[in-house]
Amino acid sequence: MGVDIKTGFNNYIRCASGTAATPSISFSTDTNTGMYRAGADSIGFATGGAERFRISSTYASMTTTANKAYLNFTASTATTPAFTFNADTDTGLGRAGANVGSLIAGGASIAQFSSNGLSMQGLLGLNVATMTTAQKLMLPLITGSIIFDTNLGKLCICTGLGWETITSV
Repeated sequence: MGVDIKTGFNNYIRCASGTAATPSISFSTDTNTGMYRAGADSIGFATGGAERFRISSTYASMTTTANKAYLNFTASTATTPAFTFNADTDTGLGRAGANVGSLIAGGASIAQFSSNGLSMQGLLGLNVATMTTAQKLMLPLITGSIIFDTNLGKLCICTGLGWETITSV
């Protein structure tokens, strides 16, 4: 099907479905770049003959790799992410409430963040950066930061004014 143009009260332009390699709406000097029908209720955008972006009635896909990210068009909650991954749709970023974001893994909120800070739930362990004393002293002084100083062989915490060695836990 070529271009189907109707004039009158309900005007429309229809094109062939096209593909990523040959989009139906393209450029005369770059025929493998443009827009095409990617499937039912989906529009694909291609560059260089490959799909780069897709919008459907339920999501927007940003890339063509196996681990592509998705922006879902569903109500996001603390445990239902709006931004997810192709093969892992219960892991991503969600909205826990007004001005509160949620980091979600396996359908569970593991961290929530807002202008008041970060809170984490269900931690079984804490991964701490490991570095030398010289590297530690080059860090910005952020109160509450914890590192393992390899020269001292000890955990250190930032007070905001400097670093203190943690002597007991």
